[in-house]
Amino acid sequence: DINIICEEVFGQILNRLFEINLIAISLEINRNFPAVDLIDYDNKIAYQVTTQGTKEKINHTIEVFSRHTEIFDKVDELNILFLKKVDKLYENEDVDLHNGKKFSYENNILDFSKLIKEIEKKSQTDENIFVKIYRDISMLYDSGRLNYSSIVQKTNHFNLDSSQNYAIH
Repeated sequence: DINIICEEVFGQILNRLFEINLIAISLEINRNFPAVDLIDYDNKIAYQVTTQGTKEKINHTIEVFSRHTEIFDKVDELNILFLKKVDKLYENEDVDLHNGKKFSYENNILDFSKLIKEIEKKSQTDENIFVKIYRDISMLYDSGRLNYSSIVQKTNHFNLDSSQNYAIH
């Protein structure tokens, strides 16, 4: 579905930007891993990928992550990627996680604005970053794991639903 597609696509972008090796958990173990969608096992980094840009989503992700002690040895750093621009919904605060690590609202949350800034920053040291990201995403399509026509159809459906929701309010 569109969520798995976003996990794969944005996982590749994050890998390229931060030189990590995130994999989509849903593809690896065929189910949702508690509180995270992407994990780099070597660097013990995880991302939750979501369109729900609310403080409640942040708190819920942290709460679920903290309850599942079986992932503490696999993940040191929890991050959240919002698939949209998010107005600042939080103060610069840190939350103690049950694994002894901290979650920083300022440093462990990415939205589209921060993601674009990271791409711009990376482009100053790697002039081919856009081509590399394009190739990474193209490989996902070429592998057959992602279906372009399905993405277009789901995106059009999502945009239609969003515009209808805005018209109602």
